[in-house]
Amino acid sequence: MEHEVAFSYGQPIEEQNIDIQKLELSYFFPESNAVNSLPVYWYPVVNAGQLQTSAGSGTIAGGGLGLSWYLANQFKIAVEGGMYYYDNFQFGEKGVAYKDYGGPWQFYYRIGPSYRFDKHARAGIAFQHISNGDRYNSNPAFDAYQVYFAYLF
Repeated sequence: MEHEVAFSYGQPIEEQNIDIQKLELSYFFPESNAVNSLPVYWYPVVNAGQLQTSAGSGTIAGGGLGLSWYLANQFKIAVEGGMYYYDNFQFGEKGVAYKDYGGPWQFYYRIGPSYRFDKHARAGIAFQHISNGDRYNSNPAFDAYQVYFAYLF
């Protein structure tokens, strides 16, 4: 299996009280067979990125595990889950336009299909949910649609 580097862009599904986007760069380690008789593979992933808002930005770092199910050589569905660390989790001004993700540690999962165009290129879409799992007083969650482009090597 191959190494993969992907760039993704995410927009919230629902309107937020501040404009927010998520930019992320992910490194996918080579996949390992998860079930011998099926085209299902697992892989570790590390992530780095930014939450960009109309009221500032914050850095994201994290990682987790993924599971890929190949429906054909070019088409797969992937599910990932893990944790992020936010260096900034409060944006805006209270009482005006404010978003508080509660704390720096957040859980995430992502699911979506992708298509491999050639030996080195893959593109896909995904749904992502980010939440602190009620670990803090505030837990507004971030649900987003993402598009991503990957380079395989």
